Amino acid sequence: MNFFKDDKNNILSLETGQTPPDGFEQITKEEAMAVANPEPTLDQLKTLQTETINSAAEKAITGGFTMLVTSAQVEDGSTLENQNVTFDSSETDQKNFAYQQVLVLSGLKENGLAVRGLIEGDEYKKAMLVTKEVYTDIIQALGEHVQTNLAKGWQLKTKIAEAQTVEEVQAVVWD
Repeated sequence: MNFFKDDKNNILSLETGQTPPDGFEQITKEEAMAVANPEPTLDQLKTLQTETINSAAEKAITGGFTMLVTSAQVEDGSTLENQNVTFDSSETDQKNFAYQQVLVLSGLKENGLAVRGLIEGDEYKKAMLVTKEVYTDIIQALGEHVQTNLAKGWQLKTKIAEAQTVEEVQAVVWD
């Protein structure tokens, strides 16, 4: 296989013995690959890295959060006291938390607010009933979780925007 290029960077690959059209000069396979798949520009790399950070932030935000729950009545009849519970935080979960918070803030619901989470040491999630004080703590923890991950994403995207080299862009990662 032989490779050829014209002055507009059109590439041809021809079998050995075939003659290229006028205006094409022979190049190596490596040169043909470099023309066909050029290295991204610094701005293109910044865009790609920003998209990667956006995805990582979204995954971190919606991936759940863990907090110490001081008191809850568990679906199996047991009482939970001062245990870590991991709650889901998908967009739907965040909306559901917000909807129930409206009940708390309006005074329509004082106790028996339903939540579901994975109690540390358990194998599966359980429903729990909590007081408005515990529920407010859960909402605050969710808000802090979201804010922390948003801020981290913003800081990393600022570093990407300020980067002057490919290496500086590639060094910005979510960890």
